[in-house]
Amino acid sequence: MKFNSKNNVDAELYKALVDEEDQTPLKTPLVGAKKTSKISSRGSSCCCKCILITMGLFFVTGMIFTVAAYYALNGAVKQLTVTTPHEKFPIVQMTDRELEDVKDRIELFVDELMSTSPLIDPLVVTQDEINGFIGHSDFLRGNMFVTLKDRGMEEEYSLPTEGLPGGKGRFFVGNDHLQIDGDQIEMEMETVATHDDWFDGPLLFAQLQYLVSDNTDMLELYLTKGSFFGKKAPEDFIDERQNLLE
Repeated sequence: MKFNSKNNVDAELYKALVDEEDQTPLKTPLVGAKKTSKISSRGSSCCCKCILITMGLFFVTGMIFTVAAYYALNGAVKQLTVTTPHEKFPIVQMTDRELEDVKDRIELFVDELMSTSPLIDPLVVTQDEINGFIGHSDFLRGNMFVTLKDRGMEEEYSLPTEGLPGGKGRFFVGNDHLQIDGDQIEMEMETVATHDDWFDGPLLFAQLQYLVSDNTDMLELYLTKGSFFGKKAPEDFIDERQNLLE
């Protein structure tokens, strides 16, 4: 009986304390939870807005760059092409097996050239073999021809520019040559289009010097004079004697 009486007293005391202080313990965490929820919602909203704004800026910037590149390329195509193509060049027919033999011969020569062992045989590729590869290309067939000359070669081409901006009904017509004289190599590319409003002179011009290193027996190539789209090669770059094959 004493045990039960004590429990009743404790219960009544606890009830009196709760009534006196008028506590509502469940309300406080609920209010806090609502505030936290509102803050989290606002943070997520701001984050989404930032992402959308950033994506919008990237999209607009990309569109501006694409349009600018399109018009720049369109202008370059108009400057470097003509509306009248060159007459079709001769087509050299070769079988797949014949072309594979040429590929194997070139790969073997390159492997020997890159190795430290001396070359066994020089590489020999004929004019017909080069034009045979051209004849196997749907794009180049009849639109390009290579002529081998004494210590040099010449390429002639009349390439349709249908897939380029402003290239419909236009052709990139021109030629380039490579000539070797001693340890000097000269390269030049010219177009039928005059491009006077853009730059004067050839599309590409380069005078190169080649030699074989005494230390590595590897081929080295240096620029001695050159220009690209009318811009001359910087003299400081030429004076640095940078090996173009490195």
